[in-house]
Amino acid sequence: MMTQIPRVVTQVNRFAASIAAASLLLLFLTQFCVVLLRYVFDTGFVWMQELPLYFHGGAALLAIGYTLHTGGHIRVDIFYRSAGERRKALVDAGGSLLFLLPVSVTIFWYSLPYVIASWAVLEGSAQPSGIPAIFVLKTLLPVFSLLLALQAFAQFWSACCVLFGAREIDPAALDPGAEEGLH
Repeated sequence: MMTQIPRVVTQVNRFAASIAAASLLLLFLTQFCVVLLRYVFDTGFVWMQELPLYFHGGAALLAIGYTLHTGGHIRVDIFYRSAGERRKALVDAGGSLLFLLPVSVTIFWYSLPYVIASWAVLEGSAQPSGIPAIFVLKTLLPVFSLLLALQAFAQFWSACCVLFGAREIDPAALDPGAEEGLH
């Protein structure tokens, strides 16, 4: 039961990261087409030139929680690297509770009116032939903050399990795809 919460959160963030990975592939293909059309066929489309922004933004915002889970975020490893499991758990719990969760809640709180206003007018591109869906891209801001907050909570929960004597939690055990090498 103690590992169920982090396991479910990790699965949600893993799914979001798979969407981010697909976005990066689409980013590459779209940018290739834009360059090909421009320099080989001397033509182009505004909507196609805007697509890489959507794919890049989507990839960056959707992968944030899973990146936290895999330890891909920057942290000062001077003390953390050589620390024992309990000290690492203390740092993870403190960092999650004091920094990640408040920042995530703040981003969610301040982005929500921005997103609601964008949806109210179905905000689109400033260019006449651009993508008429900026409101969809802006929706990723609160989604990003929720994914980060969920993973921060899972990290806090896992750290508390270590600190309060529950069996130590192997991060790879929380990630159902880890044994398949899907990082």
